[in-house]
Amino acid sequence: MTVRLPRGRGALKATGMALLLVPLGFLGLFMVGEVAGGDVSGLSHAVQALPLVLVAVAAWRWPLQAGAMMVLIGLGIVVVYAILASSRFGLGTILIVESILAVPIVSGAMFMLAGRPERDVGGSRSA
Repeated sequence: MTVRLPRGRGALKATGMALLLVPLGFLGLFMVGEVAGGDVSGLSHAVQALPLVLVAVAAWRWPLQAGAMMVLIGLGIVVVYAILASSRFGLGTILIVESILAVPIVSGAMFMLAGRPERDVGGSRSA
C-alpha cells in the first residue's frame, strides 16, 4: 500500500505558492505607495521580495529542498524581528507583523509535504 497525500502534490504546491502572495503583496503595496509618494527608496522593497520569489520558483521545481530552505529562512526572519521589535513596539503590533512574516514557514511546509517521497507502508504485494 502506498501513502498518498489527500489533496495531491500539485494542489499543495499551488496553495504554497498562493500563500506567498500575502507577503509579496504587502511588499508590493509598500513599494508602490512609497514610490508614488516620491520616495525612490521604496524600490528597496523589490530587493526584499527578490529572495522570496527566487526560493518560490526553486520550490516549484525542487519542493522538498527549497521548502526546507523557505522554512529555515522564515524562522530566522521571525526570530530576528521579534528580538529587534520587542523594545520598539507593543505585543499586538509584533504579533500582527509576525503573522505576515510567518507565511513563508507555512508555505515552505506545504512545499515540503508536496516534495516528500511516497512511502510503501506495510507489505506491498506485487502480483
